[in-house]
Amino acid sequence: MRSSGARAQPGPMNDTLPLSRGATGPGGPGHPGGHGRPEHRDLHPAQPGRPVLLRALHAEALKLAALPGAWVGAALTVVLPVALVLFNTRGMADELAADPGSYLHEMRPDMGVMDASFGVVGVVVLATVCLAAEHTPNTQTLGSARQVSTTLLVEPRRSATVAAKVLLVLATAAVLAALTCALTFTITTRALGEWSPTLWPVPWGRVAGLYAWWVVSALGAMGLACLTRGALVPLTWCVTTTVLVSPSLLLSRVTDLAAGLPDAAAYSLMLTDYSGRALPAGGAWAALAAWALAGLALTVVPWTRKDA
Repeated sequence: MRSSGARAQPGPMNDTLPLSRGATGPGGPGHPGGHGRPEHRDLHPAQPGRPVLLRALHAEALKLAALPGAWVGAALTVVLPVALVLFNTRGMADELAADPGSYLHEMRPDMGVMDASFGVVGVVVLATVCLAAEHTPNTQTLGSARQVSTTLLVEPRRSATVAAKVLLVLATAAVLAALTCALTFTITTRALGEWSPTLWPVPWGRVAGLYAWWVVSALGAMGLACLTRGALVPLTWCVTTTVLVSPSLLLSRVTDLAAGLPDAAAYSLMLTDYSGRALPAGGAWAALAAWALAGLALTVVPWTRKDA
């Protein structure tokens, strides 16, 4: 009797063993004694009836939901504008009624919309985390592997992965924009009463300008995160230029071309009392579209061309 530890020799009994995937018979590619090349076995076979983009969207949504930074960004998108509008409208109606010459009369038409625009900080954080997390060390593996290695192993089609990331960020930003505007508009209307600007029905043109500003900022943050493979540069640059220092206002002292920068173009659509040089609606939308395409290219090209 042959012991269980003995090595099996090729023979008639071995020919009854199940052949590996792609084998054609004894001596074939999958047979132990064959000389052909074994067929590559896909660890994640395509699921019939489910497009690649949908699978990528599902995977990216699960990853984004598992990132604490993404939840921080989403919270900032809503909480920061709500806190600002509560602070800015406190006692504002009484001061408007008491002092006809108050500077608050100039701010009044943009209340609600102006406060909501500061949600761009959270959108930048959300977009940055979505890309930068791919280049952090993967704790589930040994060595210096990063999350991007696992991502590309599961979904080798880089174009599908980056398309899913962009669509997911933009869709999330749209939901957050709707929620933020609904809250800030409601608070402004209730706090200012008869002094409130017309926010209901919704000024869709101004809301669209706000969302376009968020989209351009998100795509720019994703592009910088993809180029630098980290979060420090995009967060520092985007947060500084969106809420702390306006590049368009600084450069407008030197050239009129500063009106084509994304913040100036967006404020031309959002605000009625913009202190810089405002573009007409058509020019503002064209400028924002150009900047959005630039941010998209800055995201897609490095992701699909650079090594993991």
